[in-house]
Amino acid sequence: MRNGFARVLLALATAMTAVVVGPGSTAHAAPVLRIMLAGDSITQGFDGDFTWRYRLYEELTRQQVSFDFVGPHTEPYGGSDTYLVKGWDTDHDAKGGTTLGTQIDNITNVMTTYMPDVVVALYGTNDLHYGASPAELMARWRTYVAKVRAVRPDTTLILGETYSPFATGHTEANVMLHSLADELTTPESPVRVAELDNPGFVLSRDTYDHTHPTPTGETLIAQKVAEALQLQGIVPAAPEIAQTFVPWTPPVRPVVHRVGRSLSIGWKATQHRYRARDIRVRWTNLRTGRTVTRPWSRWQTHLVTPPLRRGTYRVQLQASRRTMTSQWGPAVVQRIRF
Repeated sequence: MRNGFARVLLALATAMTAVVVGPGSTAHAAPVLRIMLAGDSITQGFDGDFTWRYRLYEELTRQQVSFDFVGPHTEPYGGSDTYLVKGWDTDHDAKGGTTLGTQIDNITNVMTTYMPDVVVALYGTNDLHYGASPAELMARWRTYVAKVRAVRPDTTLILGETYSPFATGHTEANVMLHSLADELTTPESPVRVAELDNPGFVLSRDTYDHTHPTPTGETLIAQKVAEALQLQGIVPAAPEIAQTFVPWTPPVRPVVHRVGRSLSIGWKATQHRYRARDIRVRWTNLRTGRTVTRPWSRWQTHLVTPPLRRGTYRVQLQASRRTMTSQWGPAVVQRIRF
């Protein structure tokens, strides 16, 4: 449910059920599991991302888990509220740039408002990067778990490892996190670790800046979160999310106007919308097939072509964000009439 709707129907959320009917079977009620996905920008994602939250949503839906993502936010980071896929449950409790230390002060209110059954929390990258030691990070995790349980003593918690090389001491912190999870686990409130820092996660392929995931990396993060959920019986079968390659597919589209015998081509809005770092443009004379491709540009937001021959021209953009490069986007067709 969306954020505002969640607030209105909070009192009913606990009693929500989904009706499951199979051929020749009697209808029965399945409890709706409230899952809160919390963290920093790795979890929130950016404009122009699918996000690993979407990948998990797809898998839970495929496995017919009756669930509801909950939390105070719905948007990715960036300001244009642009995911690469629409029509899924985007509620979350993630905020780019935040730390676990900061969220300790907020988790009681969030828990009281949304009452999740499961909390998946991927914190620690910024804590370690900003100077917290692994031991200090564990103390923060301990407080976070205690505050979650003070509101819901029966909450299931999935805590994520850190993998960024900018998170100083993350290898030591991950070892300590497993020990802490074993220590804090109770029959009523299990604590499991999502093993994100594993040999199958390759920074050069699965992140575009050694921290934030590419579409391929998103599938691997979601896979490890889903595996932890499977160990708790929340995901009924082995998850099938991880892929060897998933392209980045922002539909970057130019704005094209005719100016005499030239074309004015702009891309400022689409560059912002999908958080593209560099753009290049090409135009093709559809009669002759001749194509002109301009070099990648980081600072330009538009260009005007030289005078062109009479004819019909197809104009396209291609975007990149560090190591991610899109295919050529949707074409805009414009005619030069004289």
